Amino acid sequence: MTGVEAAVKNTPAPAIVSRHENSRPAISEDAQAARLVGLVHDFNHETNPNQREDLLAVWVAEIKTDEISGCLNFLKSASPPDLALDLSRRLLRRWTDVSPEKASAWLAALPPDRQLALLDDVAIPWANSDPTNAMKWAESFPDDAARRQALAAVAGEAIRSQPLLALEIAVELPAGPQQVDLVRRGAMQWTSEDAGSAVAWIKQIPADDLRNQAMSGAAIVWSASEPVAAANLALEELPPGRLLDDTVISIVERWAQQQPEAATGWADQFAAGPLRNAALENIRAQIQRKKEEETSPSAGTRRM
Repeated sequence: MTGVEAAVKNTPAPAIVSRHENSRPAISEDAQAARLVGLVHDFNHETNPNQREDLLAVWVAEIKTDEISGCLNFLKSASPPDLALDLSRRLLRRWTDVSPEKASAWLAALPPDRQLALLDDVAIPWANSDPTNAMKWAESFPDDAARRQALAAVAGEAIRSQPLLALEIAVELPAGPQQVDLVRRGAMQWTSEDAGSAVAWIKQIPADDLRNQAMSGAAIVWSASEPVAAANLALEELPPGRLLDDTVISIVERWAQQQPEAATGWADQFAAGPLRNAALENIRAQIQRKKEEETSPSAGTRRM
């Protein structure tokens, strides 16, 4: 018998609950426990992943907004713990969507380990709707680990809507793969929107490795619209080595899809060596692939 089942032994089953939030009174703690027991039973007896997902989604949707805090408190000690944590994360994301201040205040009162487990479920939805205030909230954590995790989550979500804000957050994070990934993705997103401003900002990143990764991503994205400028940017800003070689190959690959002759002429100017050979080989492969696509039986169908 699980902890939840013990808590509701001999408890009458709750009345059928409408999914319309305002059409029923608030659920008591006993009723919450009984509903969770029913969910656990149905979840364990359902083998179809889609049906399992539907069970969880319905359970969360039937909780009224003003009941979320109580449900989250109840789930702190509910069993099975993995399912309780999953439901907590879903409820917290939903709560953040409608009231991030209340959701974040509830999160702040948790013990550190539980707080870290649920932190992204406030940071990400909040950053999706209001990245500036989400950043201010993330910066307010006194604990270093929680602050870093929250800032990284906010930066990752803000890349799509506010890439500059995401970059400003990311460059202040501890050095490592996560920082590199966030900075590179932020640089690529901003370059797709405003290449000139993005490149100018990237040039002032003080850390060489981080700046080079950002510049590589920017050059690759820019090559889709301005291949010559992007190629020259890579050669001027990146030091010789693997990153420059990979960036040049990526640029050439995209360039050759649209302008194979121009890409060939540019790559032909390289000094003899592995990079020149790889660039030209990549261009030839792109040309051959395009010819095969144009002569395949399905090509005529696509053009009809």
